[in-house]
Amino acid sequence: MVILVMVSGAFLLFHNNKQESAVAKNNSSNTVITSSANEHHATNPQKNSSDTNDTSKLSTEIGPKETATAIAYYADKTGLDGWSNYLEGNDGIIVILDDNVDDLSKAGQGMSYGVLNEKHDYIGVTKNIYTIDRDNTVNIYCLTDEDSPDNPAEPIKSVSKDEIIQYLNNHGYASDVKDLSNNTSIDQSNIGQ
Repeated sequence: MVILVMVSGAFLLFHNNKQESAVAKNNSSNTVITSSANEHHATNPQKNSSDTNDTSKLSTEIGPKETATAIAYYADKTGLDGWSNYLEGNDGIIVILDDNVDDLSKAGQGMSYGVLNEKHDYIGVTKNIYTIDRDNTVNIYCLTDEDSPDNPAEPIKSVSKDEIIQYLNNHGYASDVKDLSNNTSIDQSNIGQ
């Protein structure tokens, strides 16, 4: 009986080895070539099945809601003063656009973005603000009562948008950011006031 099982196992192993695909990499064209006894085809390594997780990653070319959510998530998860655990237990955020940047030392492109978590900001005012420079540097603030045009707030941190996206992707937060951005709204009512 044991001999029969061993012979059957050897036959299956030998048969499967004949059918396995061989993969070779063509160094001159960066193409992966897969071959087997029954089929021959080439695939681009940037589009192969091992990269299916790329669809769950954030791109640097994301829209305004995902950008706002990504910045807030980054500030929260990196534990920046005033932002740590700020997004905990929320169902969405409101991003309040304001063209009055007199209280900020780095005004970006003349627009501030206030991140309002209604679970924490009961009176509808947020101290968690950011601006974005022309080169996509994000200046992250947590305002205090002492901030004024005569004493403008300094950013807690200035970081490139690319670094924020890379951090979120590397730490597995991309899908959380995408989910939260579906519950993010943008309020433009303060512009021009």
